[in-house]
Amino acid sequence: MGIESSNKTSFCGASSQVNNIEIIAKKYITQGNECLKRNDFDSAIIKFNIAKKHAQNPPEAFLGLGRAYKYKKDLDNAETNFKIYLEKQPDDVEIIVQLGEILKEKGQYYEACNQFEKALKINPNNDYARRQLLSTSNDILFIYSPQSGLYENRRYSRENMQQALELAVKALPKNYTNDMQDVKVGFDYTSELGGRSNIAQYEHKKRKITVTSDYIYASANLVASYLIHEFVHAKDNDPYTSICEEQDAYRAQAEFWVYNSNNIEDPEMDYVVSLYKQSAKTLNDRVKEIYTLRDPSINKTSPNHPKNRKTLNANSLTSSQNLKYSSIIA
Repeated sequence: MGIESSNKTSFCGASSQVNNIEIIAKKYITQGNECLKRNDFDSAIIKFNIAKKHAQNPPEAFLGLGRAYKYKKDLDNAETNFKIYLEKQPDDVEIIVQLGEILKEKGQYYEACNQFEKALKINPNNDYARRQLLSTSNDILFIYSPQSGLYENRRYSRENMQQALELAVKALPKNYTNDMQDVKVGFDYTSELGGRSNIAQYEHKKRKITVTSDYIYASANLVASYLIHEFVHAKDNDPYTSICEEQDAYRAQAEFWVYNSNNIEDPEMDYVVSLYKQSAKTLNDRVKEIYTLRDPSINKTSPNHPKNRKTLNANSLTSSQNLKYSSIIA
């Protein structure tokens, strides 16, 4: 009885000590993630390394280290830590794709394709993995035949934009695009905001809608959702934007994605739709918050977009077919 009691006490003490270590490790992992949010990558690395020392190689610490090193462009260390993390969490599609991105950036295109294919086997609906695979495959073609690589890139770009444009126009209300015959659409470089390229933008002076060239290999349905958004801006035919205009553009885009995602998964659009499904007001409030932070002087309304304007219904069964697709694709 005395021996059992002694052993039991010892076991409880060890268990308590393990729990304390895990609590400390989680604390440093939380602090590391907070550092990542502040773009303080060096401090994040310190926090995650401390977490590793306190616990038995927690996966979250390697995940954090991989992200921190990736942001610092230390690709070798990012690759090492992501691989260790994936040994423990082999089905994390997001990190499999990020590992593929790292290998692609290092010029290891075949290895990168292997990662993108692995991600698609786990989740065939992941559009980011799909477009990374197609883009990297084109990079390989370009190495062996630059002329063929360039031709295939341009061919895919034009065909994908035409398909996206047809989907977008089909979803718009009847005659919505009647006064937009002069608008051009295409893939190209876009302006940066906060160190990140816009996914899509409308330039009034050029009467042009541009989707980032990073989306050339994106699903046509996804590209179409961004065309819907920018058509709302182009419809006004003025150089001004406003909170009200952005709110209407996001609601139209969200509604299109609800009915036309075709089970495709995209983090950006899925987040917008999650807000929209809570309520239109929830999405409106978030849009107002984001655009007010970006530009505190932004107007609530604009001359051609008053607050009482009729809301665009992007799921109309009767659609506008008046655009000549071949003439407006840039």
